Amino acid sequence: MINKDFDGVGIIAGQGLLPKMVYDECFKKGIRSKLIGLKGEINQKIFQDTVYDSFRPYDISRIFDYLNKNNLTKIVIAGRVDRANLSKLIFDKIGMRIFAKIIKTGFNDNNIYSTIIKFIEENGFEIISPSEIIEDILTQKGNMTNVPIDEQMDIDIKRGIDILKGIIRYDVGQALIIDQSLVLGVEAVEGTNELISRCAKYRNRNSGGILIKMCKPHQDKRVDLPCIGPDTIKNIAKYAYKGIVVEAKKSIILASKDTIELANENKIFIYGV
Repeated sequence: MINKDFDGVGIIAGQGLLPKMVYDECFKKGIRSKLIGLKGEINQKIFQDTVYDSFRPYDISRIFDYLNKNNLTKIVIAGRVDRANLSKLIFDKIGMRIFAKIIKTGFNDNNIYSTIIKFIEENGFEIISPSEIIEDILTQKGNMTNVPIDEQMDIDIKRGIDILKGIIRYDVGQALIIDQSLVLGVEAVEGTNELISRCAKYRNRNSGGILIKMCKPHQDKRVDLPCIGPDTIKNIAKYAYKGIVVEAKKSIILASKDTIELANENKIFIYGV
């Protein structure tokens, strides 16, 4: 965990609840912070009472200038950002240089993030993980709920993990859904919520199915870790799935108390492996 006396942090806010959690924790701990809201990405509803500065996701030059002006060398990248914004990097002087590097390395997620992180750090900034600011944000090992896991579920978990480990080596996605030893679907560019809804029509209504999310082998643990939260539980409950499996210490659980309580209420297990 970082010391509150360090020189401050710039929070680059994408989608979801994570940027708000990081921002609130900085305030709580007396850490100087500035929120950089990415237009079209940041959840304006949860930040409606917060004063922050907005930039287009591809306005890298302006974001760098803002960070330098506010003497912020440490950055937290929090929340998902739409891939479609990558092509717009060509409209920014610095962004064009990043885009050229991405073209050379490839457009899969791991290459994109590693290229962007390397470029940011070559320009005098340091990327830090949200887990350095928020305690207990990473998922724990074992069953985090009071919902039991039966024998068939255990078989599905082991089989699903083995299959997903093979898939994520190719940087295709970080999740799959399995039911009665049958893989119903693999996450692609659409994201986890779409995977959940897409696979619902294929599942066994008696067993329900299990969502498994894992970290990619060579993934930078400071950004884009697999993430679950209250919205994940609501979506899983909507389609009557039975549980979620995540990689312990390599996945983020948002609003952990609320997420676990909601899972228990809906008889959905959350299991860390």
